[in-house]
Amino acid sequence: MNSPKDNKIERDRKVLMLAYLCVRDIAGLNERVSILDRFDLSDSEIASVCGVAQQSVRNARQRKKNDIKKNPQKL
Repeated sequence: MNSPKDNKIERDRKVLMLAYLCVRDIAGLNERVSILDRFDLSDSEIASVCGVAQQSVRNARQRKKNDIKKNPQKL
């Protein structure tokens, strides 16, 4: 019988695989991060899916936030 920990690991694997499939054809990191934010993933999970460092994910989020501040109708 699977333990709750095993079930969580299996669910996490499925979510990460689905996330990867959603962004595999997207070229830009900023766009990938925007899409993956909808999955409510952590920085480390998004970094793992995209194959980048966690700081790159944080930078992409910050760029998006700055773009929205500069151009609010761009939402």
